Amino acid sequence: MLRAAFFEENSNEDAMIENLGSVLTKYIETARGLGKITSFLAFFKLDDSLKTVEEYETWFWSILQRLHDSDQKEWPFDIPQNPYDPNWAFSFGGQAFFIVCFTPAHITRKSRYCEKPLIIFQPRWIFDGLEGDTPAGIAVRQAIRDAVAVYDNMPASKKLTSYGEGLDWEQYFLPDVNQSAYDKCPMIFKDMAQTK
Repeated sequence: MLRAAFFEENSNEDAMIENLGSVLTKYIETARGLGKITSFLAFFKLDDSLKTVEEYETWFWSILQRLHDSDQKEWPFDIPQNPYDPNWAFSFGGQAFFIVCFTPAHITRKSRYCEKPLIIFQPRWIFDGLEGDTPAGIAVRQAIRDAVAVYDNMPASKKLTSYGEGLDWEQYFLPDVNQSAYDKCPMIFKDMAQTK
């Protein structure tokens, strides 16, 4: 079951991040009771200053950075904090997520278009049984990539990989062309006293 919330980014961006963190925390507390197929959808109403995919990409990473900076829980012990580790995943509130961002600026990559900016937070555990080396996981990913390639009328991004094989952060925001503005993870991670 999906959960959704709407956030307005105005002059008080800190309040918006605090609200997002609060609603996401409530989702984390109830997510397992919502069933195996669940995600949290965060829709945003922004001013008209963002126009390009690159501007939205910068905005997206600033949202994740501020959310991370506000996190009061420790990073999950079983998730590496190094975003260059293939087992890394963005984590908040002690929960690891796979994240996907959609924007109104995406034109060529229609599969990442949404009239309002949208960030989907998917708990990593919803993918249990669909790991990259399982027949079910291989079949699901291939079906998705085939459909996306047809819908987008362009090859699927080479950044799309299975968890544990590629880098999660490179898949969170796919630009309109198969090249990102970022060649390294733009986030700075605080010390969360994790030893791994």
